[in-house]
Amino acid sequence: MEDIIINSMKDILIKYLLVDSSEWKLLELKPEDYFDLNEQSESYSVFDSIEKHFLDPRNYLKEDLDKILILNITISDSLGNKSESKFTYWDEGRSQIKETLEYKLGILSYRTIILSVNIDSENQKSLILRVEDIEGNLIPITQAMNDISNFYGYDLSIFDSLRS
Repeated sequence: MEDIIINSMKDILIKYLLVDSSEWKLLELKPEDYFDLNEQSESYSVFDSIEKHFLDPRNYLKEDLDKILILNITISDSLGNKSESKFTYWDEGRSQIKETLEYKLGILSYRTIILSVNIDSENQKSLILRVEDIEGNLIPITQAMNDISNFYGYDLSIFDSLRS
């Protein structure tokens, strides 16, 4: 898919809910405030551009990270392409569920869910499970345990035939 020029991209919408609040807040960002524009690219794409805060999108907000309960990000363009990332945080922000939905020309083309559960805060140990929606079935793609110094992956090759 060709890059979509910045003029066709709409503002990025970030909707979020804080712990102990029932009132949703909304932040609208221009594409240039949300994405890193590298030297090779002169435009932004809904699917291929890199976010400035890719590792922790809570950093777009001027809130304490451990106070953010839910964070929903919607990126779309005038052609019907859209990416939605939905985060739910708990355990003072150390655990999270992330669901990503991508629509090409208005049709759902990709869905993945990543669950990262804090197991041991002192050693920064987490269990990570990533599943993708393949023909309506949630299929494990990654199962891993990580800590401050190691990453342990698990063999999920039994699902390889479903990913083709």
